Amino acid sequence: MKLTIARKLFIGFGILVFLLVVIAVFSVNSLNRTQVLTSELIEYQKVVQATNQCKEAIFTSRVGIVQTYLSGSRSGLSRTATARKDYDSSWDEIREYRAAEKGELLLEIEVIRVEYDRRLDQAISSLQANPGALDEGDPDVLDVINANLDFADSYAYSTMLPALERLHEPELKALEELAASAERRSAVMTTLSVLFGLFSVVVGAASAFFISRGITRSSSELSKAADAISRGDLDVSIQISTGDEMEDLADSIDRMRNSLKAAIERLRR
Repeated sequence: MKLTIARKLFIGFGILVFLLVVIAVFSVNSLNRTQVLTSELIEYQKVVQATNQCKEAIFTSRVGIVQTYLSGSRSGLSRTATARKDYDSSWDEIREYRAAEKGELLLEIEVIRVEYDRRLDQAISSLQANPGALDEGDPDVLDVINANLDFADSYAYSTMLPALERLHEPELKALEELAASAERRSAVMTTLSVLFGLFSVVVGAASAFFISRGITRSSSELSKAADAISRGDLDVSIQISTGDEMEDLADSIDRMRNSLKAAIERLRR
């Protein structure tokens, strides 16, 4: 089967379309993977942020009680209550994303939180049970309040905050690694997209060049042969092997040349 000009154009166009389809599929897959990475990054960011908010809430709850102890202002206890609510809200978000993966660690932290709250409540109860102790300066009552504060404070530093840090550190490390991976993948995808695009342009341009060059050369050869025949040169050689319509046309002209040459020879005889 001869490769006609139309078939050559179709093949060249088909190769170009195939490359474009490959680029499109690659782009879609890359986009899907990017969406997955983005979703994971957002998830890790939320967990890291929620963990930081929990640690901040622990600090704020202690500060509120100390503020009440030092100044006698009841606004410090309101600050502690707000900090506890903030902790609960952030902790719910952590459980939403990590309850399945880190259930044991979360349960351990929750048990520690119960004990920490109990110690906070003891300190708060001491303050509320002796509202005038701060103003009166009763040393016995102040010693009890101070002991309860130290009791809660030491537990926060020795147990509560380290437990939250055991949750926070791996999440932060995973977030950094995932961010670096996303950045590397983005660079690779950009490079591959550019290379695929350039390759498609090169293939398309090469196909167009070779097909047009074959047609141009064949047309030039036929034009020269026809011009020679018109001047009476019936021995001109026509050699075109393109395998398409141009070769068929060249064969037809060559047969015409042979027929004219044979007819002229018969007339001469």
